[in-house]
Amino acid sequence: MQGLSLLRDTSRMKVVAIIQARMGSTRLPGKIMLPLADRPLIEQLYSRVKRAVSVSRVILAIPTGTWNEMRDAYIPFGDFFLFDGDEHDLVARHLACAERYQADVIVRIPGDNPCVDPAYIDRAVTQWFEDLSPFVTNTTAGHAGLWIDGIGAEVFSVSRLRWLDRATAHHTDRSLREHPHKYFCASLPAADIRLDVNTQADYEFISDIYNHFGHNRFTTADVVAYLETKKVLA
Repeated sequence: MQGLSLLRDTSRMKVVAIIQARMGSTRLPGKIMLPLADRPLIEQLYSRVKRAVSVSRVILAIPTGTWNEMRDAYIPFGDFFLFDGDEHDLVARHLACAERYQADVIVRIPGDNPCVDPAYIDRAVTQWFEDLSPFVTNTTAGHAGLWIDGIGAEVFSVSRLRWLDRATAHHTDRSLREHPHKYFCASLPAADIRLDVNTQADYEFISDIYNHFGHNRFTTADVVAYLETKKVLA
């Protein structure tokens, strides 16, 4: 496959997936610890991201307060980066994590996308290496005539993130998506179906998917096929 060959040619670049996660969601507090097929949402997500062949390491970047809550609720797993700063400052959190693990390329995964597809993560990374664009995203991606939100990733270089850090140094809101004119221009189509968790209804929808399969190794195609049997996509 041409894309994966290109990734091998650039193997000296360290590609690190960063999953941002915190407990303080306004609409659904503690959602990252809600159970999906008997395991916490964040563990299911982490396991799925680990299967992306283009990623050399997967890190959970979490505020210190979130770590305390997770530690009380569950035995930790995987790699953690504890961020002592403002949990709303995504620029600082991602940059500190990237520098700690000496990343060259960041694959950003939202912590509320438990159906993220390793194949779509690899597609986004491949596209970034092919285009060398400032930013590539397929968090909302086309599949079987649908636009599905929550299955891909955002990819950008650490050098670009450092540039954003300087460009927004005096902004009070340091979200990665609040300053597109300074960082990137990425418009995604409206989703026909969302596979992220923002509300209780979202959680129940995703929980039904996980309960149906009983594991986290399903693909986007599997999810679409299941939803078609339920007439959700009719």
